[in-house]
Amino acid sequence: MAIDAPMPPVFEVAARFNDAVVGREAKAAAQMAKIYVGLHDELQGRISTLLSTLSDNPGELEIRALWRSLGLEGQVLSGLQSFGDDAASIITQGQAQSIQTAMRDARRLVDVGLPPGIDVSVLEAAGVGWNQLPESSLINMLGRLGDGSPLTDLLAELGPTANRQVRAALVEGVGLGLGPREVALRTRNAFGEGLTRALRVSRTEILRSYREGNRMQWQANPRIVRQWERRAAWDERTCPACIALDGTRYRTEDPGDFHVNDRCAMVPIPVSYRDLGLDIDDPSMEHPTARDWFGGQSAGTQRGMLGAAKFDAWKSGGIDFGDMVQHTTHPDWGRSATVATLGQMGLKR
Repeated sequence: MAIDAPMPPVFEVAARFNDAVVGREAKAAAQMAKIYVGLHDELQGRISTLLSTLSDNPGELEIRALWRSLGLEGQVLSGLQSFGDDAASIITQGQAQSIQTAMRDARRLVDVGLPPGIDVSVLEAAGVGWNQLPESSLINMLGRLGDGSPLTDLLAELGPTANRQVRAALVEGVGLGLGPREVALRTRNAFGEGLTRALRVSRTEILRSYREGNRMQWQANPRIVRQWERRAAWDERTCPACIALDGTRYRTEDPGDFHVNDRCAMVPIPVSYRDLGLDIDDPSMEHPTARDWFGGQSAGTQRGMLGAAKFDAWKSGGIDFGDMVQHTTHPDWGRSATVATLGQMGLKR
């Protein structure tokens, strides 16, 4: 379909609402990053002391002993335990705010998807009521940062994992005969992986809470909403799996298969207008998709988004976007649609 074909207004509004949640999550991420940078700066001072204390030909045992005696192990473990607590608080607040926003946006999106002059309040007056779920029940159902939850485990692992990785980077750098600056760079990168993990948790869970808040509100109103449609972001950061699934419709009971860091939005699809008691024909719901948008991009942009091997195979007709999706189930993140590897698509590296 031509990319300039008209798009139902509800899709534009849903994208705008979703972008606002992404923006708020970015502020939460900035808070966490500021805390983490402070921890890193403290750690680097002690690593510099360790490097200056080493003998001329240090072995791994000497480095490990100094790592403990200079307090580096304790600093990493206690610092990241404290950071994990701070991150949990920031993420929990972000989840609650996302749910509160979803409580409002779920109904507003349905309003936009109805015929001009008709909204949920008109339907309520005609006897088709809107079931507004209690905010507290949604927060209880969606909150996953309580003791024993997968996210608690993920955040609790930051300290032990960083301790192993930074120490290993230190041992490797010294073993390779690198100078203090190069060793510091390696340890900084290793320590930074903990922040990357925390930011991944933050974005995934704050956006998940917003999407699920919407979906559960629509599910509670089967007389008005029958499905929801996936809407990918149309930009160069969007992965091939999200492009492939853009426009897919799901039952309101189905939470979908969003991947980690997924930015896709959800759009409510109402029941037929006549089922709502309206003597109005349903509008055509055909509209451009992310695949149409992608087809209008330059070859350079397409190659950059897909990678050379996938792009060449797609361009030659050897694969299509459906082949680029791999459906998996992760023990922590649940169902997920990710980008298939070259091997999974039958392509040689």
